[in-house]
Amino acid sequence: MKNTNRKQVKVIAKVGDGATMYWWTDSKPCTVVRTSPSGKNVWVQMDDAKLLNGITSDAADKLDLTPGGFLGHVEGKQRYEFTRNTSGPIHRVTLRKDGWRCAAQGATVTLGVRFKHHDYNF
Repeated sequence: MKNTNRKQVKVIAKVGDGATMYWWTDSKPCTVVRTSPSGKNVWVQMDDAKLLNGITSDAADKLDLTPGGFLGHVEGKQRYEFTRNTSGPIHRVTLRKDGWRCAAQGATVTLGVRFKHHDYNF
């Protein structure tokens, strides 16, 4: 017999909202492209992100590279410009007891914010 008394979850994201996937010390921006009626699943599509202040840029706050370690040490706050990628991969994100997770990617997910960070020092 099918259980029809499942607890409904308030959907906190809507189509078009930003999201962020986190892997270890890196994060990637996404856009919510679909939500389930139960609110326990959302589908996010990976966005494109362009670094605006790389080490070779003319930006006043460009990243600083110093020799050492494996490839060198990069310091500074990264600034990105985000663009929707309607051809990007789509991933299902599931609400679990410990938060939003993308099992296929082994990533945790935050809904409602679009963020990018690349750990050059990892």
